[in-house]
Amino acid sequence: MSIKQIAFQCVGLADDDAMKTQLGALPGVIEMNIDSSSHAVDVRYDDTRISAIRIEACLNNPNYRMHS
Repeated sequence: MSIKQIAFQCVGLADDDAMKTQLGALPGVIEMNIDSSSHAVDVRYDDTRISAIRIEACLNNPNYRMHS
């Protein structure tokens, strides 16, 4: 296991509950912190199970985009 952390800045109309559900469904995501006031999303993950690119792709949708 190799634990890594990635931080994103959410741009757009984010749905915090939807993001938590999406991240929670990904294998390898260990912990997440979503700050509604600053639009920051921090994710700790096991990079032997999932990549940062896959995490970012999961979070991007038509209403908001993530920037690392």
